[in-house]
Amino acid sequence: MDGSERPSRSSTQFVEDYRPGYPRFTALLSAYDPYFICRRFSKLRARLLLLKQDQISVHEQRLEQLDREEASPLFLGKSRCDGNRERISLLSDIESCLSDYDQFIERTSQMLSIAPAQQRDVKSLQNWLDGTGNLARDERAYLTYDRDLVTLAPAGDSAIVHFEAWVEDKLIYLWRDFRKNRLHNVSNDRNVYIYSGRWIQHTARVLLLFLITLLLLMPATICIFINSISARIAIIMIATILYLLVLFRLTRSRTMELVLAGATVNEVDETPVDHPERANRLHHLGIGYQVRYQAKGAIADLEAAIQKFKEALDRTPEDHPDRAQRLQSLGISFHDRYQAKGAMADLEAAIQLYKEALDRTPEDHPERAQILQNLGSAFSDRYRAKGAMADLEAAIQLYKEALDRTPEDHPDRAQRLQTLGTGYGERYRAKGAMADLEAAIQKFKEALDRTPEDHPERAQILQNLGSAFSDRYRAKGAMADLEAAIQLYKEALDRTPEDHPDRAQRLQTLGIGYKERYQAKEAMADLEAAIQQFKEALDGSFSLVGYRLNSGTMLLALYADDKNWLEAFQTAVKTIHLVPLLTPRSLEASDKQRLLGKISGLASDAAAVALNAAKIPFDAIQLLELGRDVIGGSLNELRADISELQQKHPELAEEHIGLRDQLDTPESLRQRQADQRHNAVKKLDENIEAIRALPGFDRFLLAPSEDELKTAAAHGPIVIINISKYRCDALIIEKSGIQSLELSRLDIDDILNITAETISAPDTLQWLWNTITRPVLDTLGFTQTPSAGCWPRIWWIPTGLLSKFPLHAAGYHTSYSTETALDRVISSYSSSIKAIIYGRRQLRIQDSTVSTPARALLIAMEHTPGSSSLPSATGGVERLHDICQSMELVPLKSGRCKEDIMSHLPHCDIFHFAGHGHTDNDDPSESYLLLEDWTSNPLTVTNLLELNLRKRPPFLAYLSACGTGQIKDESLTDESIHLISACQLAGYRHVIGTLWDVHDETSMEMARITYETLRDGGLSDESVSWGLHKAAREIRKHWLSMSIEDRCRSRLAREEMAGLRVSEGDSRSLNDEAQRGARQLRNADPIDENGVGRWVPYVHYGV
Repeated sequence: MDGSERPSRSSTQFVEDYRPGYPRFTALLSAYDPYFICRRFSKLRARLLLLKQDQISVHEQRLEQLDREEASPLFLGKSRCDGNRERISLLSDIESCLSDYDQFIERTSQMLSIAPAQQRDVKSLQNWLDGTGNLARDERAYLTYDRDLVTLAPAGDSAIVHFEAWVEDKLIYLWRDFRKNRLHNVSNDRNVYIYSGRWIQHTARVLLLFLITLLLLMPATICIFINSISARIAIIMIATILYLLVLFRLTRSRTMELVLAGATVNEVDETPVDHPERANRLHHLGIGYQVRYQAKGAIADLEAAIQKFKEALDRTPEDHPDRAQRLQSLGISFHDRYQAKGAMADLEAAIQLYKEALDRTPEDHPERAQILQNLGSAFSDRYRAKGAMADLEAAIQLYKEALDRTPEDHPDRAQRLQTLGTGYGERYRAKGAMADLEAAIQKFKEALDRTPEDHPERAQILQNLGSAFSDRYRAKGAMADLEAAIQLYKEALDRTPEDHPDRAQRLQTLGIGYKERYQAKEAMADLEAAIQQFKEALDGSFSLVGYRLNSGTMLLALYADDKNWLEAFQTAVKTIHLVPLLTPRSLEASDKQRLLGKISGLASDAAAVALNAAKIPFDAIQLLELGRDVIGGSLNELRADISELQQKHPELAEEHIGLRDQLDTPESLRQRQADQRHNAVKKLDENIEAIRALPGFDRFLLAPSEDELKTAAAHGPIVIINISKYRCDALIIEKSGIQSLELSRLDIDDILNITAETISAPDTLQWLWNTITRPVLDTLGFTQTPSAGCWPRIWWIPTGLLSKFPLHAAGYHTSYSTETALDRVISSYSSSIKAIIYGRRQLRIQDSTVSTPARALLIAMEHTPGSSSLPSATGGVERLHDICQSMELVPLKSGRCKEDIMSHLPHCDIFHFAGHGHTDNDDPSESYLLLEDWTSNPLTVTNLLELNLRKRPPFLAYLSACGTGQIKDESLTDESIHLISACQLAGYRHVIGTLWDVHDETSMEMARITYETLRDGGLSDESVSWGLHKAAREIRKHWLSMSIEDRCRSRLAREEMAGLRVSEGDSRSLNDEAQRGARQLRNADPIDENGVGRWVPYVHYGV
């Protein structure tokens, strides 16, 4: 019995505690998984299969007869006009019979794939029933059908199973008291013995390891005492044959892979370091690890393969004839690691290695076609990651060249036909040309015809052909294509082992096929089948995380559409817990962005589902914290304060710091240390587990607990606004408790309809107030303008597309209205609760540091190459210079190039930038501040993320530039990757920035008022948020106090200052507009593109 199949029992109940009969028998069965034995009913299934087949055959014959006897040709040529009711009824019956037939075949196929029951277990049950008489003879007779019995327990490694059985039997035989040990018992009957398995499992594995070691070392040991080379060879051959024969009796093929790898390791270990054959043996060992990885998907095998291939390549001279082959082998392993983990650096390395291998391979070399094939596959993967059509076209060209070099009778021709078909299929999905899709189908069919039934690649060809038929079904709507796709998917899945890394993908595509057929025919059986495939894919621990996540997302949507909220919630929990596995610490931020962009909105949907399932708000918050701000959270973990650990457990702390420093390095170093990073991740995970085992550190680097959430709200409520197509809510965290408020007037479609041009319009701000801000503030009791000095603070955490909206500016901004957020609370923002908690911990670090003179780096970019001038920038910064000196801050002198700024940032407490900012449309990590050398060396988000200023945390970064908090790629809004967050993650306790473009003069005034408030209140957390709040209120008040005529004149003056040419006619027109406006109501809404709305985009992030 496998140790993983140990009995599940309470500490007090035994089998005999249940009443005799079925209660006691089922207690026995549930105590040991292999006892779940039942009959296949193979004969009955065969009988029913023949009957159903015959029934369809009768219908088929009748249909053919009706077609032959049809008197009206129109009925046969146009189905819409078919008036033969018998034929219509018959076709309906055929469809029903075929559906039943297909389902029966599928269920029968699944039953036939279940492993036979072990005779040892069958005999055990028979003995127990005979001895206890718990069941009547006729009801236990099923155990006599030996060849028809199956076990529902998952099959383990046969070597381990046999060894465990052998160890158990010997222990029982040799140690009479063994059965009396309560640790091994779930029964108080002295004649009944069921062991727990764990002790037996460890014993069996130790013995197996000892046997393997003995068999491996024995020939080498004997050879030491024998001088004859021929005798040594004979001994090694005999020992190897004996070794393989003995273990072959105990193992399945997967264990044989382990054995052969062990033998190869022994061969390499016995080869001297300077031996000419060492490189060759290392290469063969790498191939062994690579093959086993491709079969089982264990990343440890892939890492070992890469290590061996690299070592072999390092030992291969530049002019060695095998160097191209070894370059290709290393490229394949890097390629495999990219597909497993998603690091673009691995894919680029694979492409480079393939290219070098190709350059070293002569035109007429038989291996050249395979290298072309591999290089084309790498270009295809880069196309899928980055979307560059040039990569796809290059891939197709390489596939064609590889196929042209492959003879008709070559065993690899089928594989090359398949990859060319994959390229055509990709181009069809990109451009929509049906000719590409038809070419793909043709190539897949030809590849399938050339592939033997028992070939391991046949499953992948079936899968690809099914995908092509699915594409054609979506394009043309022919049900025959969908039926063909489903059948191909099923056959591909049947050929895929349970522990194959591609199984989740094949389950997912089959599930999509069933789902599409359900949408077309509304047969509940198809919906249930789709759910079953997605569930199995989600649970497939051997498969790649991306496919499991996709399946979980689809399953969640199916349950949610059916209003099955409890199942949807359980699915959401499983799926969200896969998100950290999707983005391991070894990945670059850009790789994480690409992968996380594919699951945008998942966390918000999961939280909405939790609330619909009547779960507590804390459950919803946990899902959001786990599935959002993943990149920032990971970086915060690598830079977290561990001073308490250093005091109590310095050795573990030192190890932790060393490992995390290997992962938190500049990009230039990371590219050279890729393998070390992968190894460091594994060691860091082990280090973290060891730390969590220590008293008082059980929650080390875990998501915040409920008490930690409430503690984070000690300075003011934290409000998460969660938006989803299922519902929208405010999740409110106070120090006294956590609650949810359903925002019934908020609809995600309304958010989608608001454009960048209307986001600051009066209607938008009023809509935000009515749907979100007022309900939240009323719930919190913030219903009036507070008295001076008693302003409450609130932290907003908007999710999804709502992160673009100015919640702090919501309201009716008229002359007499206080129905605004600005008149009730001081607003700050955060990307997640984790970010607030880490910020508070950082505060303790700075409070404990040695006091040094505070410094300010003030940068004004009035003139920026290639950009418009900012006339107020220089004067504004000069004014800030005077304010800083009055605060005893030392202004730093610096050049205005990237390297100048980067060199000063670790030594300043305040960084103020007045200039232009750029938001990258596609990659937010490439957004940047425009300095003098921005065209050649921009200061990007990535550069700021690489800064680690937490040893001496700076106080404030004030980014007075356009859109420093803006994200244009909507799939990455939940990751909050922008210049503001980059400064926060670098270590700044407070960051002030903007949500979109800002005005030069307003920027100067906002900064002046904020810094004057800092001067008057000191460098405190409250002064920063209060200063920005006060600046916004003063700018708004100033605008409201102006007459409409003054506003229009101000507008004209600003346009003239900006260099705009206003004709005399335009000027007269503008004056006429002012006079007309003066006659309008005094409280007319003053928000326009040049008015009070200019303070709206300024936001504060911080503690």
